[in-house]
Amino acid sequence: MLIDLLDAGLPGRDHLMPGSNRPVHLTPLPETGSAGGPSSPAGTALSDGMASSGGMASSEGAGSSGETVSSDGGASFGGFASLVRYPVGWSRPERGHCLAGEEFVLLEGELHISGISYRPGHHAWIPAGALRHSCSAPGGALVLAFAAGEPAWVPSDLDVPDGPSLRTPLESVVIPDGGLPLTPRSALLDTPVTLDQPAAVVTVPAWTWEISAFVPDGRVLVRWTA
Repeated sequence: MLIDLLDAGLPGRDHLMPGSNRPVHLTPLPETGSAGGPSSPAGTALSDGMASSGGMASSEGAGSSGETVSSDGGASFGGFASLVRYPVGWSRPERGHCLAGEEFVLLEGELHISGISYRPGHHAWIPAGALRHSCSAPGGALVLAFAAGEPAWVPSDLDVPDGPSLRTPLESVVIPDGGLPLTPRSALLDTPVTLDQPAAVVTVPAWTWEISAFVPDGRVLVRWTA
């Protein structure tokens, strides 16, 4: 099933992230076609799932276990990717880092993390151990988030990233032949292709989501479970 990520009517629940001033609204996106989760179109296989969490919406804010949310921009429910809707005036003044790397796409609004502003169409990778501070969404924001592992938020002033933080404009970045790797589990493609395993397929900038082994024409963010 194709899911419109901008659909304000998608179900979800409110969650107050540690250290934040007000709850965000989380919508889990199952990565399999099993009962209760979105399924792919007829004829395509289903993947088994990626997680979103740690950095912004998980234990920190864009996290906790089981039902996880990071501190500034993403959230996760175990083996699910999640949509995180930040209300107007949301902030997380607490400083700290996440023990898992976090990947997210800003779909609506604007999100500020550690002095960096993310706007619609921006893809972010925040590695494990990277210091996060001054997190806010003054006008509200909608984020699609994934985590690279079990999220755990550590209040701290330490800045010990296991790699560089990246911000990529998905709608305008040049895509080389074969695609543009974004993280160890994701890439931006612009050529139709059949994958060797199902993956989360997110169209840019229509912002639809499905689990599929086929990448359609146009700019597409693909994220694999492993």
